[in-house]
Amino acid sequence: MQKLTIHICLIAITITLISPSSFAAGDEPVAYWKFDEGKGKHAIDKVTEQRDKINGNFWYVPGILGTAAKFDGYTTHVVRDSDGAPHLEDAFTIEAWIALQAYPWNWTAIVNQEKDHKAGYFFGIDAEGDMGFHISIEDQWCECNSQSKLPLLKWSHIAATFSKDTGIKIYINGKQAGSLAAKGQMTPAEGTDLLVGKSHRKMSPKNTEREPSRKQLSNMVFDGIIDEVKIYNQALSAEDISKSFAAVRLKKKQPLKWRVMPSGPEGAGKFGAFYTNLKYCDEWDTLWRGSGPDVVVRFEYAPIRLVSWRGISYNPCWVTENGNWFSNEFMERSAPMGCGESMSDKQARYSNIKILENSDARAVLYWRCAPVDIHYQFPNADGKTSWADWAEEYWTVYPDGVAARKIVMWTSNLKAWHEWCQSLPIFQPGQRPEDVLERKAYLSLANMDGQRRTYPWPPDKKEVPGANIQIVNYKSRFKPFLILTNSKPRIWFARIRKRQPGKELDGMSMSLSSSFWWWNHWPVAQLPNDGRVAETPDRPSHSYTSTQDSAPYEATENSITKIMLCGLTEKTVTQLLPLAKSWLAPPELKITTGSLQSQGYDPTQRAYMLKCKKTGKPTVIEFELLASKKSPAVNPAFVIKNWGQAKARLNINGKPVKHGKRFRFGHSHTLEGSDLIVWLKIESTDKLKISLAPVEN
Repeated sequence: MQKLTIHICLIAITITLISPSSFAAGDEPVAYWKFDEGKGKHAIDKVTEQRDKINGNFWYVPGILGTAAKFDGYTTHVVRDSDGAPHLEDAFTIEAWIALQAYPWNWTAIVNQEKDHKAGYFFGIDAEGDMGFHISIEDQWCECNSQSKLPLLKWSHIAATFSKDTGIKIYINGKQAGSLAAKGQMTPAEGTDLLVGKSHRKMSPKNTEREPSRKQLSNMVFDGIIDEVKIYNQALSAEDISKSFAAVRLKKKQPLKWRVMPSGPEGAGKFGAFYTNLKYCDEWDTLWRGSGPDVVVRFEYAPIRLVSWRGISYNPCWVTENGNWFSNEFMERSAPMGCGESMSDKQARYSNIKILENSDARAVLYWRCAPVDIHYQFPNADGKTSWADWAEEYWTVYPDGVAARKIVMWTSNLKAWHEWCQSLPIFQPGQRPEDVLERKAYLSLANMDGQRRTYPWPPDKKEVPGANIQIVNYKSRFKPFLILTNSKPRIWFARIRKRQPGKELDGMSMSLSSSFWWWNHWPVAQLPNDGRVAETPDRPSHSYTSTQDSAPYEATENSITKIMLCGLTEKTVTQLLPLAKSWLAPPELKITTGSLQSQGYDPTQRAYMLKCKKTGKPTVIEFELLASKKSPAVNPAFVIKNWGQAKARLNINGKPVKHGKRFRFGHSHTLEGSDLIVWLKIESTDKLKISLAPVEN
């Protein structure tokens, strides 16, 4: 005789459960966590009424009936102490409903009570979505794994049975997905707690590239929703499990959606840099201490953004109109435990962002970081002072979506290897490299002589000699570009290193499921790891297309400075040549009228530097920009020191230009006074006569 119970819930539900128990009365579970509490920090076992603590961060969400528990992938787990755990030996069954937000880093338990792979059992999922039921049988650890994978984001019914007479079987959505004919009694893990959502065994992520990261063992915690966990002290039949699955009719097959890295409001907006607190997801945000701040730069002329977010250790990243991210990397050094870079600073302990200047004409960001390793150890510590390597970056950002990037590495070891610029496409959860990068034309290069070439992936020809202009061809309207100085520039492709299936990783290794390089140890990920190959688009991830270098702009006995231009553009690589010329061979500025002194062109700011001779007492000033085909003017900027707080009126070639789209100004206030910042939206290969007159507030 079958028992039918009808539940009516007045909360939002995702699934209608026709029959919670379709088995005979004697087949009831010996433990049953429904997660229907809806509040509090305990899961109540429906069978024993025992209250089991839910540790870590978790949330109640709509489940298959009532509520379910959402686990955060880092801390959440339910503990049943060993004394109160079901006594299982000859035969038992575990059953649950789950929805995976991301595949685990490595084998992660749904339910386990095992000790050192020598006693007990483990029922869980591996890094590629395979189910596993592993049991110690007659003191031998036996592993049965599924032949099919679990989907992401969607509900799955999972079950596993063990019988000392027939062995191990796994079921996914009511169908058998694996079996192992291992006979004999289970060796129980006496004195070991039963855990839900977390493995007893710490592990490093599967597909980790290098030994330092492989040695770092982390808790393996489920990331997603768990509901209706049941344990039976008998091996249910295939028919029983099929009926249990069929008893549920899904109203919403997919209770989860891809997480999205935050980048602020979409579309164009008022130009400027803004402090904000960008939200990613509850599970990740709750881990952080403090509330930011992050920084977003918006642009009026284009629906693009420059984002400095703690989830990427505040590395300023460009974000296209369709939400694709891009980084020009950061200072990297060899460190005691692998890669020394901000990428290894998972908690942004030694990384912060500041807005130094913010006006209608430009924004200046200051990013300070330390190239630490995954143990937060510093490279090249000075034996005399104990100071180690640090990096500073100044981003001078203009309304045209172009930034001058100045990178300063402070070190006591100038001879040691360093890297400061590498093109890193960054992918949202749900994106593969092929979704963002144009495989048939992934990279375009040019040099100052106008030689240019666009390359497929993998590249079919050598790099353009002396190339210093690059576009990474995204599947977007706006594409990431960079311009290096013309002093020993070099751009070289990402190398190809194909990996054989089944072979252990040895150093940098390519993915088996993408033709591009692909990793997911960064961004966002909190586990101590500096190289984990991605095979599934379940997490934020990144690739690299090319590496860049050029001669130092400046060097001292304990520092090196490099500079570049970067941004997002709709232009071709050839059409960027005038911008490169305007920066590397700027038109001569000739003062014709006014109490003014020229201090030359500063490529680190992409601006002409001028100085009023009388502080705070500006007069009408006039000067010429001697633009030509070799030295074009492209959206020039001017910093006029000691101008004071007066506004400005502009004439170009004798014609007034209203403040607005073509003429923008602002002020930079210092201890010594106020400077005027002027930015012009104009491109010319002819001489420009420019006049600025003070306008009192």
